[in-house]
Amino acid sequence: ELLVKFSTDDLKPITLRLEGTGGQVPVVVEREIVDLKCCVLDQTYRDQIVINNRGKTALKCSIVQHKELTSIVEFSPELLFCQAGSSAYFNIKFKPTANLFTLLGKYGDEATGNVAIPMTISVPDQVFPVNFEFRAKVTTSSVVFEPASLDFGRCPLQESIACRLKVTNHSLLAQPYGFIQLPEDVEVQDPDSFGKLLPGESKELTVLWSPKIAGPAAFQLTFRTLLVHRTYHVPCIGHAFNAPLKFSNTVVYTSATPIFDTSSTSIIVTNASKVTQTFEFALDPEAHLRFSPVVDTLQPGQQTRIQVDYTPLPDPVPESSDGE
Repeated sequence: ELLVKFSTDDLKPITLRLEGTGGQVPVVVEREIVDLKCCVLDQTYRDQIVINNRGKTALKCSIVQHKELTSIVEFSPELLFCQAGSSAYFNIKFKPTANLFTLLGKYGDEATGNVAIPMTISVPDQVFPVNFEFRAKVTTSSVVFEPASLDFGRCPLQESIACRLKVTNHSLLAQPYGFIQLPEDVEVQDPDSFGKLLPGESKELTVLWSPKIAGPAAFQLTFRTLLVHRTYHVPCIGHAFNAPLKFSNTVVYTSATPIFDTSSTSIIVTNASKVTQTFEFALDPEAHLRFSPVVDTLQPGQQTRIQVDYTPLPDPVPESSDGE
C-alpha cells in the first residue's frame, strides 16, 4: 500500500494499493562476473560473455562500451540478435598496456593491479538492462638484475674470477627461466640453471669468468623467461692477461693422512714472463702445510719444483672453566 498525504488540511490522505506480478527478464548472462584472473602487461587475452534468450522472440542486444576504454577492452560484435530459446555470445579482447591504469581511472587500482569495469548489455525490447562486471588482475613480467652489468676487472689466464648477480622477479606470477648461449669461458653457478623464480623472489647467483685469450673482453649473459618468452641481456666486461707465473696445478690434492703423519705432493712453477720473477708463498699457520722452497727466484722460462707437505695435527682441546 502507498499512502498519499496532501499539504492542505481539507484533503484527506489517499491509500493506494499496488499489485504486480514478477517475471523473468528474457535476456540474461551466464556469468555476471567475467574474471580473466592474472594478466601480464602487453599480452593479449580473450574470453566470451554468453547471453541466453528465454523469451519467445528474437531480441537485439548490444554492448554499451566505455569510449575511453575501447583501446583496452574490445567487444565484438557490437550488436547481435539472440534467437528465442537460444544463446549468443560477445567476444572479449583484453590487452593491458603500460598506461592501463591512467586510462582506467576509477575502474583500476595500480597498487594492487586490480581491474573492475561494470558493463551493460542493452536490450531495447527489455525494460531492465543486462549488467555484468569485467575483472582482471594485471602484473608485469619484468625481471631486474643487480647490478645491471658485470665488471670482472683484471684476471690472469688459467684463473677464474667471480661476480655476484642478483635476479629479482617483479611479477605476481612464477617465471621459469634459464641462461642460454653462454660463452665458453663463462659459467653461472646456479643449481637451478633452468629453474623457476617465484613471485617476488630474488636469487643470488655467482658468475665465473675463466678467460682463455689475453686482452680486453666484452660479452653478455643471455637470460630468458618462459612466462612470455622474454629475453634479457646482462653486459659483461673484463681484461685477461698472461700471469708472470704458471702453476702446473691450481688445486693440490693429498691422500688421506693420519694425525701426526705427513703426506707429500708437488707442483711445478714456471716463469712465463720475459723478466726475472721472485715469488713467496703466504701460508696459513692453521693449514698444517709446508712449502719447500717458500721463496725462490726464477729466470725467464725457468721452472722449479715446489714440494707440498701436509701434516695434520689434532684440534686443540678447549680449556675447562674453573670449578669444573
